[in-house]
Amino acid sequence: MDVTARTIDQAVGLGSYIYHQHRLRDQGEGRFGMRLTAHPAGPIVVGTLQYGGPVRIDCAEFVDSYQVNVPVFGEVLMSYGGDEQLATPQRAVIHGPSAPNSIDGWHVPTRLIGLKIFRMGLERELAQIIGRTVDRPVRFGGVLDVTTTGGQEWLALTRRLAWWTRGGSDAFITPMLVEGVIRSLLREAPHDYTYAVTEATAGRGEAAARRAVAGMHAHAHETVTVPELAEAAGIGERALEKRVLARWQRTPSALLREIRLCYARRELQQCDGQAQVAEVAARWGMPHAGRFAGYYTEQFGESPSVTLARARGTIDSEARPVQVLVSGSPVRSRSHSRRPAPSPRRKPWAAAPGARAAASSPGEA
Repeated sequence: MDVTARTIDQAVGLGSYIYHQHRLRDQGEGRFGMRLTAHPAGPIVVGTLQYGGPVRIDCAEFVDSYQVNVPVFGEVLMSYGGDEQLATPQRAVIHGPSAPNSIDGWHVPTRLIGLKIFRMGLERELAQIIGRTVDRPVRFGGVLDVTTTGGQEWLALTRRLAWWTRGGSDAFITPMLVEGVIRSLLREAPHDYTYAVTEATAGRGEAAARRAVAGMHAHAHETVTVPELAEAAGIGERALEKRVLARWQRTPSALLREIRLCYARRELQQCDGQAQVAEVAARWGMPHAGRFAGYYTEQFGESPSVTLARARGTIDSEARPVQVLVSGSPVRSRSHSRRPAPSPRRKPWAAAPGARAAASSPGEA
């Protein structure tokens, strides 16, 4: 969903329907406008939020969910139960389900990435990590530093999930990204279960294997290798292979390659400019164009140049969808229509010149 609103009532209706019931006060000078994107991904709703000028948002207790916000650019002041925290591109802010909260911002151009994580999904993942029932809401410390190694990984996974879900969810990439986002949040953000999480994951092969797979997604655009991912996650290569084979029926190197192929395909499906296949392949850690084309054709039943031509509208976009092998079962790929060319007129919620550079990497919101 990608929607805009020109009035307070429209904005409140859309935001309350997609995220949380709230009150909205315009603090600007007649420049009101809102743009909201939101896409479901299992227990998460992920999207972006921009306003055309200063606003204040007030919410009651969320009750059934947590909210995590991090600006791509700009900043907002967030309050949870009276505790104020400034959200910036270096600092995500987390609100729990148990206290009133507010956001005061857009005094400067700002785009937020917002995660609504339902309690059931986050607390179920926590219970799996610590090996016991979670019978009360998680009390987060309020912030997550996304400049640390772990924080950067969480942010990379979050931005990748926001980008991926714009083209539709699936049964292969989406669950891995969702698990990576939630588990890295529980691992990196301070909360009242932090000690239990640390104790449960220290030296655990399963937790380390899951972290290595999350790393495959976070670093898919880099020329990172399986041994490097295993070392960073604290697991041996043989142990990683054993666990990846058991869960995904692939070797770690095959899983990493398939993840990269899926991301490259999604980017090709969204191209409508002058992008070249070799450039897209290189951006996703596959610099050998010939090998990339061979693996791609084997995986998706068509060459990457055909996918790109369809995205540009130079071949029939209604052609029969190919079958994609996911865990050994055929799944029909989604068709994607060409996006209309963007208007050159700057919208009221657009970033200031130079501010959009933070979101220019492939595969990120």
